[in-house]
Amino acid sequence: MRSIKPGRGPSFQNGIGNLFAIAFGILWTLLATNSGAPIFFSLFGVLFIAMAAVNAIYHFRNATKKERDSLFDITDEMDPAHTEMPSSWTNAQEVFHYCPYCGTKLMEGSSYCQNCGRRLNQDH
Repeated sequence: MRSIKPGRGPSFQNGIGNLFAIAFGILWTLLATNSGAPIFFSLFGVLFIAMAAVNAIYHFRNATKKERDSLFDITDEMDPAHTEMPSSWTNAQEVFHYCPYCGTKLMEGSSYCQNCGRRLNQDH
């Protein structure tokens, strides 16, 4: 299966954002507990911290490991909304106007898609 993977920078930035969310959750929980608010508000803060911690771990691991998790998968499966494959995908005499893998409009004479990086069939 081919996949488009998020960049290491965006994953790392999301991890940093989640650290701020953890700090906010801690502040929320302390303020809710010390102000005498109903227990629901304190539990919300704990839940917020837990969710942010899980997301931070995911994003930091995704930013540093060799094989990253992908957010979008590109497959050879047909789109259920279309009953037939576009002729530009099957006819070797036609020129690609759009990438058959991700649908990005291609520049004239491209050998690779500028979006997903897939090598385009040289017959086209």
